[in-house]
Amino acid sequence: MRCWDEHLLKGPPPAEPFPALVGITVHLTFARRAFELAGWFRSRGARVVLGGLHVLSRPDECAPHTDTPAMGEGVQIWLRILRDFERGRPQPRYCGSYTRGESGTYGDEPAPRREILPRGDFLTSASLIATRGCHNRCGFCYLATDGLRMP
Repeated sequence: MRCWDEHLLKGPPPAEPFPALVGITVHLTFARRAFELAGWFRSRGARVVLGGLHVLSRPDECAPHTDTPAMGEGVQIWLRILRDFERGRPQPRYCGSYTRGESGTYGDEPAPRREILPRGDFLTSASLIATRGCHNRCGFCYLATDGLRMP
């Protein structure tokens, strides 16, 4: 597995070795670029999973750009996505919950693997996950999208 962050790392998308499966997190501010990247990878034979808040709030807009959308909390479903693709049986959609982890609590979720981040390329790799989502519904915020429920 290889991580690449276009905002921080220089150079083109990873192509050697060419990935069979690519996951892209999509946010409103760079959705167009995420769709371009998805098209680039798909046109060369990679399968693309799109996830992130934009996919959750605008699934119809994102659908033409993905082989499989990942909706909701990705930590819960990413391992299942990898296993299903490895077996050649991907689901049409994966859904994680923001209300609790598969095992019942977020405390049971795996810790972030910060050691895979290149230390010199990021402001910090020792961030703290303090919450998952927001319960407020501020009118200016993306999280106020109808149907989006956060704890």
